[in-house]
Amino acid sequence: MIINPKEEQAYLGENDVLDLDGYKIAAANFNAGPYTDYLGHSQTGPHFSLYLFESDHKLILGQGCQVYIKDQLWLVHSITIISGDDSSAGYSSGSHAKLVPILQTKMVKTSPQNTKLYTLSFILSLSLAIYLYLIAFDDFSESQLIQYSYLWLSLLIFSWYGRKAIKIKQALNQRHQLKKELQGLVYARQMIGMLALVFLFPLFKYEKWSPFQMALSGSLVWLIFLEVFYLTLWKYL
Repeated sequence: MIINPKEEQAYLGENDVLDLDGYKIAAANFNAGPYTDYLGHSQTGPHFSLYLFESDHKLILGQGCQVYIKDQLWLVHSITIISGDDSSAGYSSGSHAKLVPILQTKMVKTSPQNTKLYTLSFILSLSLAIYLYLIAFDDFSESQLIQYSYLWLSLLIFSWYGRKAIKIKQALNQRHQLKKELQGLVYARQMIGMLALVFLFPLFKYEKWSPFQMALSGSLVWLIFLEVFYLTLWKYL
């Protein structure tokens, strides 16, 4: 059944479909006990699977978890487990969760000094790629183009990781904003699979590493990937 909840709160039952401001969600697999939430944290207690239809993602949420749905941050205020006919299978068909919206304060944005470094890196990578492939393509051999690809791709990747790391660092003082940034990484992991853990792990070091360290580590990971790609797969293309 489709439910249009009041803005103050939303009740989500087993297999109910809620329409939150035009964004459809559903819940299933209510259970109690140990679980791993969508951020990879091991927890114990009541939990359920939240399905986001628009983005085709599934998130495992427990009581107290916060999740972005569209542009609104919601708190899983409570989860009620009611044993049903499927209790023998470990599920509770009569269970429901109460979600309440969290009032968000605007984050004061700062301009870290090293932002310019990542902007410059992006401009250099884009300029080099345009020169190599659109202006002077015929002046270079295939092997030379491959060698230069290490340079412009590294600069591009360094720029992306650095900017993303800065956003995460800026969000540390705003818990709801941090949740939003990390939730985006979780979506990427679900789409790409286990491979995403290799490429995204530097960004999950936000508590210990600086943006520069995360950007540098991300670039090194991709350099290794490029080296393996050129040595193994490139010759077959």
